Amino acid sequence: MKIHFGRLFFGGLISALITTAPLGATSVGAGSFNLQGTIEVTTSQLVFGYNVTPPPPPGDQLAHIQPPLTGVFASGPLALSTATPANIKDISAQPHFPDGALSVPQWVVLPDTVMLDLLIVPFSTDVPNCTGSDPTKNGFSCRPMVNGQQSPIILTQTQTGVDATVNFKGIAYTGTSASGSSAFSAILDADFSNNDPQCSSGGTCTIDALLATFATQKDSAGNNYIATGYTGNFSTAVVPEPGLLALVGLGVFALGAYRKRK
Repeated sequence: MKIHFGRLFFGGLISALITTAPLGATSVGAGSFNLQGTIEVTTSQLVFGYNVTPPPPPGDQLAHIQPPLTGVFASGPLALSTATPANIKDISAQPHFPDGALSVPQWVVLPDTVMLDLLIVPFSTDVPNCTGSDPTKNGFSCRPMVNGQQSPIILTQTQTGVDATVNFKGIAYTGTSASGSSAFSAILDADFSNNDPQCSSGGTCTIDALLATFATQKDSAGNNYIATGYTGNFSTAVVPEPGLLALVGLGVFALGAYRKRK
């Protein structure tokens, strides 16, 4: 009789989890999309553009939505149209380019009212600074120093030029973040090809030449800068709601109590 009661009780908890999980779950869900535009990188800012030639003075803070679109962004009520641009805010921090914890509410706003709050600009300390070694060697990666601080931007020497990448993390949601959210991760990528005048040395684009241009090139405000096109890949994931986590914990506790009792 005890076994029968325990099974019914545990089965009831599982049923409750299944039936109550969708309630209050207003996170975006899983999917991916791409953004494309122009970007100006200074010692303390990322300035985004759209229909302007870099450097944007200032940028119009818009981005093209590019395929492939997957998951919730490809079909259903959150399906994105590539005909309507996304809003993307500039990122600014003093006295140097931001790294670590950061708060930019509604950093990206998609035309379907999905909003992305930027929370972290992570960087790997395993990647060395752009000094020493052989910065012209194919596959060599390093992080430039900005105002005496390590930058989260990673520069990689390739056969065709220099690839620049930076990672971002935060939350995505509809309505307000308090009603549920999904985690998102993004990587922005910019390619400087051989013969690019900003980093060309004898027809070959190198990390050293790119950093030399950054150190001497000035925008209209007198800031050192590099301007180029970029592509951003954004991915969202499903995160269990706090209420769902509590129910799961309750179920695990009940199962443990039942086994102990048995």
